[in-house]
Amino acid sequence: KGEEVFGGRKELTGVQPLVEALPPAGRAVLELAVVAAAAAGGYTLGTRYGGTRTTAVAGAAVLGAATLAGAAAVNSVVPEVAAVGLHNYVAGSDDPTALEASEVAAIASKYGVSTQDAAFKSELCDLYASFVYSVLPPGHEALKGTEVEAIKKFKKALGLDDVDAANMHMAIGRRLYRERLDAFQKLIFVSNLVFGDASDFILPWKHLFGITDYQIDIAMRENAKILYALELKSIGRGLDIGTLIEVRRVQLAYKLFDEVAADMFKEHAKKLVQENISSALSILKSNTSAG
Repeated sequence: KGEEVFGGRKELTGVQPLVEALPPAGRAVLELAVVAAAAAGGYTLGTRYGGTRTTAVAGAAVLGAATLAGAAAVNSVVPEVAAVGLHNYVAGSDDPTALEASEVAAIASKYGVSTQDAAFKSELCDLYASFVYSVLPPGHEALKGTEVEAIKKFKKALGLDDVDAANMHMAIGRRLYRERLDAFQKLIFVSNLVFGDASDFILPWKHLFGITDYQIDIAMRENAKILYALELKSIGRGLDIGTLIEVRRVQLAYKLFDEVAADMFKEHAKKLVQENISSALSILKSNTSAG
């Protein structure tokens, strides 16, 4: 569930509950009313203590400007309130993987902010990083094969571009590189598949972590072999063209070299033939005994 991945609800502080209670149009009307009232009050004070129209106008300008500055300060926290609203919405979800882009857009629209506002965008990045980290299997557990598509879907729902998302992958990498090397290798594999050809440019594994192309190749090959083996296990003795096409599609999706995939497929086919022979011998022996 959402709270298990993203943490609990965040609480609003200071003037944030007031901002939360007012829609964008309501905030604008209230600001105009407050500024107008302050200007009127300033005009009255200027008249009372200055006695001239000039001092009255000056008083109105001073109080009006001060109130306008206060209104601007209140408006400046709107993206922060929207970010809290986004976090609580996603964290309260029973299934974060079902999040849609329209839901994120609706939250931004509710508060009258852009998804590119710094506070809102920061929350998008935090949510994405938490999701990616939660998707990676713990300990020595192998990948299940669903991780890449789940991450792509969540990234699309949040509306994050490749550069911002890649930065979160690097941040997770810093954490895993110190703690769990096996998980770091899974991260390399999953990340490279998520970003495809762009991974060479936006995922600086070698520069940030000092690893070599050979180490990256190992991470890619070993995890691809595990997932390809899972696919082969699902193939029974009834091989057909459709099954072969699907196996080839999976191999390409995991970027597994043809030579490695061919050896693994031959080994699996050999086992299927052996099972067929064993089954045939058992039937033959049974028929001979019956005769």
